[in-house]
Amino acid sequence: MSSRAPSDGTGHDEELVERWYDDEERSLLLRYLRLSGGDEFQLAAVEVATPAVRRALLAWLRERLPDRSWFEVSLKGLPGVAVRDEIVARLPPPDERGPRMVLVLTDLEETAGAALESHPSFFMRLNLERDPLVRDLPLTCLLLAHPAALLKLRLVAPDFCHYFSTLIRQRALGEGATLEGTGRTPAPTPSLSPSGWLELSDSEWPTLLRAADHAMACGEIDRARDHLAEFRATNDAGEWGAEAGLLAAALAGSTDGAKAGLAVLESLPEVDSGQHVAAAVRGLLLRAGFERESGRREAADIALQRAIAIAETSARSDLRAAVLKARAAQLANGGSIDEALAILVGVQGFCASTGRAREAWDAAYQVAKLRFTRGEWASVIDLCERELMPNARSLHDQRLAAIATGLRASVLEARGDLDEALRIRREEELPVYERLGDVRARAVSLGEIADVLEARGDLDEALRIRREEELPVYERLGDVRSRAATLGKIADVLEARGDLDEALRIWREEELPVYERLGDVRERAVILGKIAEVLQARGSLDEALRILRNEVMPCFERLGLRREAAIAQGNLGVVLSRKGRVAEALTQLERARDELDSLGAIRDQIDLRIGLSQIHWRANNHKGALRESQAALSRAEAQREPSYLARALRNMIPLLLALGQTDEARTAFDRATTILAEDAHWDTLKQVDPLGDTIARAAAPRPKPSSKGRRIR
Repeated sequence: MSSRAPSDGTGHDEELVERWYDDEERSLLLRYLRLSGGDEFQLAAVEVATPAVRRALLAWLRERLPDRSWFEVSLKGLPGVAVRDEIVARLPPPDERGPRMVLVLTDLEETAGAALESHPSFFMRLNLERDPLVRDLPLTCLLLAHPAALLKLRLVAPDFCHYFSTLIRQRALGEGATLEGTGRTPAPTPSLSPSGWLELSDSEWPTLLRAADHAMACGEIDRARDHLAEFRATNDAGEWGAEAGLLAAALAGSTDGAKAGLAVLESLPEVDSGQHVAAAVRGLLLRAGFERESGRREAADIALQRAIAIAETSARSDLRAAVLKARAAQLANGGSIDEALAILVGVQGFCASTGRAREAWDAAYQVAKLRFTRGEWASVIDLCERELMPNARSLHDQRLAAIATGLRASVLEARGDLDEALRIRREEELPVYERLGDVRARAVSLGEIADVLEARGDLDEALRIRREEELPVYERLGDVRSRAATLGKIADVLEARGDLDEALRIWREEELPVYERLGDVRERAVILGKIAEVLQARGSLDEALRILRNEVMPCFERLGLRREAAIAQGNLGVVLSRKGRVAEALTQLERARDELDSLGAIRDQIDLRIGLSQIHWRANNHKGALRESQAALSRAEAQREPSYLARALRNMIPLLLALGQTDEARTAFDRATTILAEDAHWDTLKQVDPLGDTIARAAAPRPKPSSKGRRIR
């Protein structure tokens, strides 16, 4: 386990060390080693990017501290079961160590190594065994690790990290520099969170800011606050004040709503876009998001346009790509999905051609999500299998692979393949987040499992997961928005069980007030729409009509959410039809139909046409009912989506049979089932098979009445 890395005698080691560590950091390290007595546990952490830099640094230290002896223990090879015992077993006996021995813990220099693999158990053991380590290792210690590994250590083992006497930080390499000993340009330090801010910086962030960003992106609000408070007490606080302020604003927005986030942004000094272009763009993107969430669409558009202008005048292609993605999201929310897709495809191609593989992956994922929203599920599956999964594996990022796997499960769930969707959620997606120790992602994944169980009718288990496994996590993390959303899903289950009073109470008293306090007008409108549906089901048609017409639809229209507005308009038409105002109802439904047609939302088009056909039927407009039903079936056949076909058939066949058109019913059934058989959708075939029996019974000749007369006694 002990090793020496001799100097090559050419000054190469000194040149390399000076290139990676500035004068202050080198002096700090030497001072620590000279003053450490070796009679108690003392630990300094040193950022080391590669094994070559580690060897050069140790050779450089040996030359300057000849009175010290050095003993190296590789952490990479330890199984992580009893860390203290494993380290002590590799050391010389205490009487052979000497007071000037330095224990060097190594082999965490590679970002693809133990530090960032999906098993954080080793770091967790360090946290659990911190006191025995301190007691049984009365030595001067150095921990040499990649910056990302030290960040991961700080996240997973914060108590152990309190024992750091000092932290020696490396320089940020300039553009075009190569990793010593490899000839490769350094890959960007992988983002340990989905925030995306780490890739949009003016230079490499300090570790505590990275830790705060990661905690916030994972929904660990209290830990994010702690890291920000720690950071403000460091020497970096002045230089990095703008970035810390933006993180504080994002944190305020996520916990206390858009108004609070905007208040923090207003309190910050204006960022000089000439000196800190990335911070200026991030601040404007944050402002745009908060303004939009608060319902101030024009202010949001102005902030976004300012961000686009700054990014366009800079030489930063990464910033231009970021603002284009924000622009695509804006267009998608407004219903211009084709234009949004075109932008995202362009961003994806640019990022891929410039070596920004992670950003290219994210752009492809956004494309897949938009196609999912439009119901283009075959295209989503193709993107998952052809791009998202392979590229996540090439990035060695199991989190991204799990996200892509989850998207594929969402498609299967939407198609009605609930068993396979549930298997993927439980066996492929959830275990990744559990291995990563990401409690928030695990809670989200459990919530998605509950969604599938609810769709299967297993309401008791879905309710148990929501109450016992999902909700407590958000309460512990202080994530009020996710807590409110989970309570809303609990209300959804209660509604499905027929407990309408309790569902209404949760929506009105627990979920709705949170969105009102946060200023989230969109989610407020969504919940009001659910309340209107329940009121309609209970016969409170006037109140349902008032909510939809005066609160839900105007909100979606003001936000530019064309799809949501069209769906609300369709629901409005259903309420009007129940009130007997059929002509007015049909007008609303037909307008909604035409709007959804223009948006290309296939699933919504089919669902609305099915509802429209039923209203025509109840109004004795059989021709109109068949027209809309046939249009729904034709769209389902064109998409070849099994769930679409099943829904359209279940609506179409009873209409045809009620009109005595058994031949037409058989033709429609055979055409749809042929598509299902060709595409091997056997489960869906089994689900619609009873319709074929119904057609056969309707087509069978009726038995003739018996010609025998009754015998009279």
